Order: sequence, then C-alpha cells, then structure tokens
Amino acid sequence: MLDIRRDQPGFFSQGIESISHASTTQAFSLPASTNAPLSEAGVRSHLEALLQKPSMDSRLDAALRPPLANRDLLLPGNFRAALGAARELLRQAALQRQAAARRRDPRKPGEAEASQEFPVLNRAARLLDEDAADRDLGQMYRSTLYQG
Repeated sequence: MLDIRRDQPGFFSQGIESISHASTTQAFSLPASTNAPLSEAGVRSHLEALLQKPSMDSRLDAALRPPLANRDLLLPGNFRAALGAARELLRQAALQRQAAARRRDPRKPGEAEASQEFPVLNRAARLLDEDAADRDLGQMYRSTLYQG
C-alpha cells in the first residue's frame, strides 16, 4: 500500500503517469433479468414502526391478511402463468363435467348435483377469460401511452 502524506517531501514530485479512456465502441448491455426471491416481510419505515401504536384496525388487518403459501405468485410473470394454468384447468373440468352430465341420468340421486357443477365451472372459466382480456387491454393501453 502506498503511503501518501502531504507533509512528506516529494509529495508533488510525481505526476500522472497515464490516462485511460473507456472504449466507446463497446456496446453496453443490461444484465440478464432474473426473478429475485421476495423478502419474507414487507419493508416498513423505521419511524413509522416507532411511532405507530397498535390499534384495533391494525390488529384486524393482521388477522384478516391471508397467509401466502407461495410468495412467487407475487411476481407478475408467475402470477400470469398461474392464472393461465387455472383458466385451462377450469375449462377442462367444465368440459369433463359437461360430457359426464350428458351421459348421466338426472333422475338418479347424486347425479343431479354433478350436472349442476358444469355451469359453475364454465362461468368461472369465462370470468378468468374476461380477466385475461381486460389485462391484455390494459397492457395495450399502457404500451400506447409509453409510445406517446
């Protein structure tokens, strides 16, 4: 390690030996995007944590907050993939129930309830389809706004 002190003789006797410039011909690129794992707890302001007194509202909020089994679903790409998979599963289950309802006799006990599952599953699949269409429309509007 070089010991440089101003009170030593010869402090200003050495000049700049060389100047190096970064090459401007190199193309700089961003690092590859990765999905970093989310932290276990949200970040709270330290001042807020010190000054906030526990109240009934904060206790109710904490009690009603659903537990997250899979924190990866909070990432937009993973959520969209899970939503698409759920939509496909609902659509397949609705088609299976419809085919089963056509083969069954509604007069037999227990089979009337099974035939009523088809409209519920079909409606859930349609709602997820509408949600996906709304998300795509929002993405289209957002990209239009970015383009100016």
